Amino acid sequence: FQNVSVSYGNHQVLKDLSFTAFPGECIGIIGESGSGKSTLVKALMQMIDYQGEIYIGGENCKALPIYMLRKYIAYSPEHSDLFPATVHENIGYGNLNAAEDEIICAAELTGITMHGQVFLHRDTGGNDSQLSGGQKQRVSIARALLKKSPIYIFDEPTAALDADSEAKILNTIVKLKQEGKCILLITHKASTLRIADRILRIDDGKGYIL
Repeated sequence: FQNVSVSYGNHQVLKDLSFTAFPGECIGIIGESGSGKSTLVKALMQMIDYQGEIYIGGENCKALPIYMLRKYIAYSPEHSDLFPATVHENIGYGNLNAAEDEIICAAELTGITMHGQVFLHRDTGGNDSQLSGGQKQRVSIARALLKKSPIYIFDEPTAALDADSEAKILNTIVKLKQEGKCILLITHKASTLRIADRILRIDDGKGYIL
């Protein structure tokens, strides 16, 4: 990110934000509600207009075809959207070419299979599902893992998880770091931030590395 600024009308959300995230690094992103954390993600994914430059591996994101950008980034949003299909199928949408064992591995890495294999074939019912918030989060994270992208964005990945489930997810993120993945981790939980190598605090639209 080089001097990235974003405004909604007359309201400037990000102001000359600059930082670099490296392969094998997890940057924890913190800030008050409305500080611009989600706006940062939307800019990276080219979902909103911005001033400044964002590069991935030396390539300007504005010049990248959208299909290429999507290959580079795997995103697990805070509020996970589920399709009206089984848990297994929802995970599989992360990579339609994934083999069965890859889907099972992604489920295991997020603790989904702790509910038993039967859970994988449970119909989610889409966004009106009976799955708990934590179960939805794990499905979303497993879907992102299946993509096997060089960049991962996790937005509040442990917000609805108990301590054991949180530890499982954090261990998985640490493994991604060890594989050389670049990770942006948005969270308000101090227990989740402990795996971050550096922390980017967004305050009044400006970014500060802690």
